[in-house]
Amino acid sequence: MRSKIGWAIVAMCVAAAIYLVVKNKQTNAAGDMPAGHGIKCLRADGQTPCGDAEISDLNNDILGFKKVVAAGKTVVSDTKSVVGDAKTVVGDAQQGVSDAKQLGSDAKQLGSDAKNKNLAQGVSDAKTAAGDAKTAEGDAQTAVGDAQAAAGDGQQVAKDLQGIGSLSLKSPDGAVNCAQDDGSACSDAQTKALQTHAAQKSPPITVKRDVDKASN
Repeated sequence: MRSKIGWAIVAMCVAAAIYLVVKNKQTNAAGDMPAGHGIKCLRADGQTPCGDAEISDLNNDILGFKKVVAAGKTVVSDTKSVVGDAKTVVGDAQQGVSDAKQLGSDAKQLGSDAKNKNLAQGVSDAKTAAGDAKTAEGDAQTAVGDAQAAAGDGQQVAKDLQGIGSLSLKSPDGAVNCAQDDGSACSDAQTKALQTHAAQKSPPITVKRDVDKASN
């Protein structure tokens, strides 16, 4: 009799252990963030915790990114404004290069006029104009580089967001579980992309990351 009771206790312990393992896997599958990498969702005031509405909105945005990619589009909705602004900056930068070339041409004209007028003053003006032209061209090239970087950053954010499977509220204080498509917790790059995207919404949503606090 005691033997049977002993075996029954052992069986119950084994069953309890199996249950805990399964339960733990289910929790991880829900996107429970690892220690030090938790994220918290706050409304536009940066203090009020997000509710189901905000989380649902972010989930819909992520789903929208996936649909855009599935349709074969290369630029997603949230990066259109970034890319559009980048193109405008590039256009302005190209205009700056054109203006710089014009300044160079004017400098040559000043040099020509200097032969017929005050030679010393004409040469000085020409050098000044040429220097301004180089500065303007350098600024234009910098603007082009910045524009291209902005467009690249926007595309990277969109790419990282596409790997997020779902978001869910973990607790009333706004703590959020973030799961990838395979059910595992979101990566650092994905939560950072979520933070960037949320901040661009109207009204903006604040996503605070534990990993950012630790690095400060």
